[in-house]
Amino acid sequence: MVFRRMAWLMVLPLTVLAYEPTLVRVSDACRYFKGTNAPSAPPAAWQRIAFDDSTWLTGVGGFSTGQSYNENTVLADMPGHYLSFYRRTRFTVSDPKSVKWLTLRIDYDDGFLAYLNGTEVARRGFAAGAAVSFDTPAPLLGRTWGEEIDLTAFTNVLLTGDNVLAIELHNSSLQDPTTALVTELVPNFTRGPFVQNVSSNRAQVIWKPPVLADSLLEF
Repeated sequence: MVFRRMAWLMVLPLTVLAYEPTLVRVSDACRYFKGTNAPSAPPAAWQRIAFDDSTWLTGVGGFSTGQSYNENTVLADMPGHYLSFYRRTRFTVSDPKSVKWLTLRIDYDDGFLAYLNGTEVARRGFAAGAAVSFDTPAPLLGRTWGEEIDLTAFTNVLLTGDNVLAIELHNSSLQDPTTALVTELVPNFTRGPFVQNVSSNRAQVIWKPPVLADSLLEF
């Protein structure tokens, strides 16, 4: 068998020997809250693992208003009623030390803040450190598709067992008819590994880490 890496991967002195599966998938089940008021008291409580979200609504990703974008969970009442919504996705990590790199892949319209186990890990549309409440509008950015955000600096907040990815999505105004939130949380690889071009005597194995690195393939 012939195994090949993509041409844009270079060999550097770093080896990934372990692989956690995708931590949060696009269509995973989650809890969500419509931002007609603050999602918790104190305001940051909803970001943490211990928060009781049992009274929140249940849905699956992604989210949209159903106008222009058609995602799995439709927030048809968002325009004219609330600027933001909040979602919490629980996931399990068997071995945090095996997560060498971490990537948040996200579509959003218009702005968002993301938290991992209560720690802010990313924001778009809002200045760093700026206070954001449930009724804070985001700049009118339109939909950003498939942005890959490197969260490797935050792998230290992952826990063995239960974890939570919490995201608040903000629209630009009550009159803005569109919004979208589609997310994945991916350890170690931003694409793959997967097999393609299989024939009787060869197969191609393709993968892409967030940085150029040496990798080990066992078969």
